[in-house]
Amino acid sequence: MSWRLLLIVILSLPLVVNAQSRRRKSKISNSEGTLFLSWGYHRSWYSGSKLRLNGPSYQLEMTGFRATDNPSLNILDLPTTQFNARIGYYFKNGYALSLGWDKMSYDMVNGQAILLNGTADGSSTTGFNGSYFNESVFLDSGAFVYAVPSMNHINLKLSRTGRSVRFGRNESFVISTDLGASFGVLLNQTDYRLGSFQDYGTSSLSGITLAAHAGIRFEFFKHIYLEPSLSGGYMNQIRNRLLEYEPNSYANQQLGYLQFETTLGILLYVRPTNDCNSCPQW
Repeated sequence: MSWRLLLIVILSLPLVVNAQSRRRKSKISNSEGTLFLSWGYHRSWYSGSKLRLNGPSYQLEMTGFRATDNPSLNILDLPTTQFNARIGYYFKNGYALSLGWDKMSYDMVNGQAILLNGTADGSSTTGFNGSYFNESVFLDSGAFVYAVPSMNHINLKLSRTGRSVRFGRNESFVISTDLGASFGVLLNQTDYRLGSFQDYGTSSLSGITLAAHAGIRFEFFKHIYLEPSLSGGYMNQIRNRLLEYEPNSYANQQLGYLQFETTLGILLYVRPTNDCNSCPQW
């Protein structure tokens, strides 16, 4: 081998090594350029609240109003099934923005006792008549219904993901922590009945939410993950419409909520590699 050929080989070695390093670049789940999608199921719990009802002939306030979720598992019936769906992107190593759709439900506890305040004009139309001041009343679903079987929580979340534990060849199994905060809006379909006033499936953009999130993500083979997580936050139903035919009939309330969810997701490594400017690393 001539000295010229030897010199060319020596000078070319760094380029070859660098090219090999790029080709073998490890896939890291929380690195910039990673896209993720998930789908899951949840249970929700709601605090007691002060429910205010405004209608054409009444203004009523129910203190201590309680409701539960509806744990339906029928995944083929989207209007009644509770689920969580999310798509997100790591815009910086460890930091992601994601858009979520949490299909929640809020069903009145039948037979509960509340404190009633306010006024109602006309017992024949509302079932209430006169003025009320801290009067104890039992709610019967035969005469009064307030439920949101389809409470769609659309939220934007900023999260910080940290890879805590790594196992296996090429880190095929990873445990990560996932912490975040979100802001969202509520799109409701409400069922309502008060005396002769009733309507079902009334739609409205009703309020806003603020929440915090904490989860543990179990990652398998760099592409699949299972994540149980806990969320807690604040809901402000500013103006939840009750009757389609009566625009000035609405409810408002403020409450806290707690949600436990388990989601299954996939990771897609879409950042260009190998200097090709168009070649995603899957």
